[in-house]
Amino acid sequence: MELRYIRSFVAVADALHFGQAAEQLKLAQPALSQHIQKLETLLETKLLDRNRHGVALTAVGQVFLREARTILAQVEHARNEVERVKSGGQGTLRLSYVPGPARGALTCALHTIRQKNPAVRVELHEVIAGNVMQRLLAGEVDAILGPELDPPFPRGLDHEEMAQQEVVLCLGRMHPLAEHKVIKLSDLKDAAWVIYSEDLAPGYRRWINQVCRPAGFRPRVAQRVMSSNDLQVALSTLPGVAIVPAGYRELFGEGVEFRSLDPLPEPMGLWLWWRKGDESSALMAMQAALRATGGQGAPSRAAEAEFRRKQKARFV
Repeated sequence: MELRYIRSFVAVADALHFGQAAEQLKLAQPALSQHIQKLETLLETKLLDRNRHGVALTAVGQVFLREARTILAQVEHARNEVERVKSGGQGTLRLSYVPGPARGALTCALHTIRQKNPAVRVELHEVIAGNVMQRLLAGEVDAILGPELDPPFPRGLDHEEMAQQEVVLCLGRMHPLAEHKVIKLSDLKDAAWVIYSEDLAPGYRRWINQVCRPAGFRPRVAQRVMSSNDLQVALSTLPGVAIVPAGYRELFGEGVEFRSLDPLPEPMGLWLWWRKGDESSALMAMQAALRATGGQGAPSRAAEAEFRRKQKARFV
């Protein structure tokens, strides 16, 4: 199966018009039609329905289009990596991260990479929606850094716990319990809880249940959110509570308060996921930097400045 056949199919599927696709690819329309026919012959199925009204994807064609986009993206990424290594670099790591839990360890790790592996590029992609594991499996990102997810882990991925993070209670500034510096876990029995959706953080609800079990209650969920921004807004406007990694202190602005819990819950694990068999130098540099950091201690001023610079530039 030749890449030019796949490119031709994607062009037709996007335009749903052979003439426009041929013009985009700078091909004669008969040659483009031949590419599609050869591809359908190889796959032994129809990918496109053609009639006097136009072109439409078949059900199989819709599935193949998704896979075709992934193939082309991976080929382009591989070409870019080869060019980078040829020019003396060590590659690029496209890293998705969950802002609050990952911030401290990631800040220190990026500073370490800058000092020890300056040829490595790290592109940061903040996790703001679900299906991030599917993006990793599809090759759209190279690694994910975030809190522990609910097993079983997706097949085809490797993972390692890189750090453990203290957790705290987050609540709105006007919440009745905000006047206390330390809040007993048992006092949250009747609270309205705000938690992450399972699409964004599989296992988060299970983890919250485990945290509250010693106090003899199961949290009453009032709202589920799909991002850390949504969580902050919900806690600022509702009389709700949430248990979050201590790193959220650096992430959230006005409108919320953070309090210690009694008893103090077990720390939350911070994990790195990557595709099995990936032995790129950029990934190994990140793994080594995170292991060296171990999530211990606050990042230095230099490291924090480096993280803010990278967030603004989105890559180094």
